[in-house]
Amino acid sequence: MLVPADGSAADPPDGVRSSGAPALGHPIAASHRFDLRQERFDIHVMKAFASEGSLQIRENLIADVRAGRYDHLLLHRREDVDGISADESERAAINVIDFHFEPLVMPTMPVAQANAYFQDLVKVMAVEYAAAEPGAVPLWIDTVHHACVFSVTYQFASHLVLQYGYRNVALVHQGLRPEPRLDVFARTLQHTTGVRPVFVRLDGVWFATLSRMTTPDTAIFYLTDLPPETTARRAPRLRQHARLHLTAGARIAAAMETLSGSAVLARRLGAAHLVIEYPSATRVRVRPYDAARPVTLCPLADWIFWPAIAKAA
Repeated sequence: MLVPADGSAADPPDGVRSSGAPALGHPIAASHRFDLRQERFDIHVMKAFASEGSLQIRENLIADVRAGRYDHLLLHRREDVDGISADESERAAINVIDFHFEPLVMPTMPVAQANAYFQDLVKVMAVEYAAAEPGAVPLWIDTVHHACVFSVTYQFASHLVLQYGYRNVALVHQGLRPEPRLDVFARTLQHTTGVRPVFVRLDGVWFATLSRMTTPDTAIFYLTDLPPETTARRAPRLRQHARLHLTAGARIAAAMETLSGSAVLARRLGAAHLVIEYPSATRVRVRPYDAARPVTLCPLADWIFWPAIAKAA
């Protein structure tokens, strides 16, 4: 599944260039922020599926996108985002539709079908491994809300279990709403590898719980790309400001500020710290975390939360 990367993990791929890293604890200059109050395409999608979670509703939504009924909400018509073609904008819309359709259909899949669904990722994306061989220490793995995040996480977790003997897999999550895909992920991974993941919700004494279960053969996956506007809780003092660079081809279409305690938490656990990022629409890269350059790449059209971004003040 994993192949060596062609170049150095430290070099920004595909012509994307990033500015210098911020100092620990200091905010960055972001081009965009979250605005959860604006009219959003994903809200229309969720409302449509709430009335009827059927394949016909999915087809109707896609037909409406192609007919231009949602153009005022899509990326190619937005004045605050440059470089998004009409085709890429349509792909972004369909990604959002399918991301919200998946939880309605995946719970009914037998494990063999779910495994095939997760594994189909290799048909469309090349996965590059640009880090030291895993083993002998726990892994802390940062990832983002890419349209294929569940498939990527499933494949990498399976690889770590089957090829490197990791026997514990933990997924740290916000738990803001029920996520049926987590249950499908768990039962499918257990069926194919014999290891059932543990889900650790970011609540209460979650880190103490995670610390007790962490052993040298533990892999911890953590979604790190939610901006500060998504939570009313004040960030811990030791969290680091970082960037999520949302790309369109070889350029940065939007830069988001994110807050993550990953660097501190991985160090406290004695874990090797890895990052899963997406240099392009057809590539996944696993690389070491770089404290001097806390930047993660993801195509804007593949980042599920694009409907909520707005120009920074």
